[in-house]
Amino acid sequence: MFSTIFSTENFIQTFSLVFTLETFYWLIIGLIVGGIVGALPGMGASTGMALLIPLAYFLDFAPALGLLIGIYKSSVFGASVSAITFGVPGSGAAAAVTIDGYQLMKKGKGRKALDLALYTSITSDTSSDLLTMILAPLFALVAIAFSPADRFLLFVVAFVLISFLTGKQIFKGLISVGLGLILGIMGTDPVSFAPRLTFGAWWLSEGLGLVPLIIGVLGFSKILSETDSMFKEKFSESTKKMSRIGALFVKTASSPLSFREFINCWREILMGIGIGSGVGALPGLGATVGGFLSYAVGKRFSPHKEEIGSGSFYGLAVAQSGSSAAVGPTLIPLLTLGIPGDAPSALIGGALILKGLTPSPFLFVNFPWVILTIFILLMIGNVFNFLIGRYIAMFYSRIGQIPKPILMPFTMMLTVVGVYSINKNPYDVFIMITLGILGYILFLADISSVPLVIAFILTPMMEENLRKALLMKNWTQLFFGSPLSIGLTIFTGLFILIISIYRK
Repeated sequence: MFSTIFSTENFIQTFSLVFTLETFYWLIIGLIVGGIVGALPGMGASTGMALLIPLAYFLDFAPALGLLIGIYKSSVFGASVSAITFGVPGSGAAAAVTIDGYQLMKKGKGRKALDLALYTSITSDTSSDLLTMILAPLFALVAIAFSPADRFLLFVVAFVLISFLTGKQIFKGLISVGLGLILGIMGTDPVSFAPRLTFGAWWLSEGLGLVPLIIGVLGFSKILSETDSMFKEKFSESTKKMSRIGALFVKTASSPLSFREFINCWREILMGIGIGSGVGALPGLGATVGGFLSYAVGKRFSPHKEEIGSGSFYGLAVAQSGSSAAVGPTLIPLLTLGIPGDAPSALIGGALILKGLTPSPFLFVNFPWVILTIFILLMIGNVFNFLIGRYIAMFYSRIGQIPKPILMPFTMMLTVVGVYSINKNPYDVFIMITLGILGYILFLADISSVPLVIAFILTPMMEENLRKALLMKNWTQLFFGSPLSIGLTIFTGLFILIISIYRK
């Protein structure tokens, strides 16, 4: 597997795709956009990527992936900039960073805190990317041997994990997954050609488009929720004053972080890399859980645990490391099993599908240049992310202060234009708005829309493997026909039982 991916021929083919001005241009654009949407409270990587999926549709393969990977990578640091500067995390990925980061800002160590967040983010991201490059081919080598029944059960396990791990209440996760499955089977049956859930509408005969669904559920719904909060919230004079104080700190506070101060946090950084990488490789978790779990472990086991929580470099380092290290490994289940690790990786999987490539372990054999392209973009993205973050972090902090009455109409227009531009089909806009309203209703009900998107993307692959499995086996053999099937069935049952008992 390694010899195929990293062969001389594959390197030559991949380098001709990646090392072009067009690819570098869109990678840099993605990194800048990611920093901006990361710094905007309530936006985040998934929203930014969803809004630019239509643009990725028109780009060549490498530039399209560079754009999306760039957004994903830099959004984590961008969220930390607003968390440190103003105490308002741009997304959940930086929520744990806020605890120590904002206190450091108020102590007059804002510049050091921003430097530490950047250096830790790049170090952790690069380390976890290297782990991804090593582990993904190994997992793919094993996954290729899976039978259709095994793959079907893996999808079932993924849905169970996502349902249980993306919310406090299990049934809400199951509702989201169920909606994704229903939306995923809409259209025409691939075998009998009978219409399924089309309600007599000819424009639903080919099923729901991936782009309208992604933009609607992840993008338009976020715009609706932010617009709603815009009309409800009232900014007090003290809040505005704190923003001005934060801006003053960014300009004048503290000297740059020294190398010794950075190295002193090596234990916490390694702790975050290990935990964040493990969390990222599990479906449905991602950077937010990686940051909080790393912070909790650091607060208990770090040699400097007494200082964490009171404005400490150690607390900032372990939280930032955990959230950043989760980014690369989310691609491991996507590329090896076809199961996205979180919403942004689901969007990268969606981009692969738009380019005619189905995420699966067979990519490593049939299209090794695709895998190597992703690996190289991950590593180059870290270099550019460091250079961009080093010099325009202050710009990210200013972006976080853009008034919502200006931002929301612009992003709403962007969603409509983006969806319409792909097929020039007004029905796509209607579908996007309808699904956006559905996503907003889920938000009001405190139901995560991430399981819905992941289930929608996985439904065609799950159905295909189920049909193949049933042609070779009966229902009993489907769940107990091989040692792996038996193991997955037992694991699913035990996981449901243990989590149900734990949450009571």
